[in-house]
Order: sequence, then structure tokens, then C-alpha cells
Amino acid sequence: MKFYRAVISEKARRDIKKMDKQEQRLIMSYIIEKLDGCTNPRNDGKALMGNLGHLWSYRVGNYRVLAEIDDGEITIKVVGAGHRKQIYRKI
Repeated sequence: MKFYRAVISEKARRDIKKMDKQEQRLIMSYIIEKLDGCTNPRNDGKALMGNLGHLWSYRVGNYRVLAEIDDGEITIKVVGAGHRKQIYRKI
């Protein structure tokens, strides 16, 4: 059984740092509890379409966590996080 490791990119760290403390805790706890150590990251996420088709979106309240799943290295690279109205324009 494979366990995926969550890795947060520098851009995603900056995105999270700009949020309120409560939202920061919410996003970070989701990444740590749900994504890091999961066996199938595709169960909870949603594949994006179009030019963002290589990314997966995870819903955390009104916020979204965008990630790339690498099955070869068994990692989930978080590439962005933000409010659902704005996050898809930033990537």
C-alpha cells in the first residue's frame, strides 16, 4: 500500500500566509490530516479541466487547495490555495 506525501510549494506557502489565521489553520489542517499520508488522493479531489487539467482541486469550505499528483514519486504537490472565486484565475 502506497502512502502519499504532501509537499507545499513556495507559491502555495505565500498564498496561505496571506489568509486570516483561522483560514490558515483550516487549510493547513486539511493538508496535514487529509492529504499527507492518504492512500488515494483522487478520492477526495476533483480533476480540473482545460489548461488546468493536470491539477486536482480539494474543497475546504469556501477555499480550494490545488495540487499536482505524482504517482511515480508518490507525492501530492500543493501548488496553490485560495478563495474559490479567485484561485482559478491565479494559477
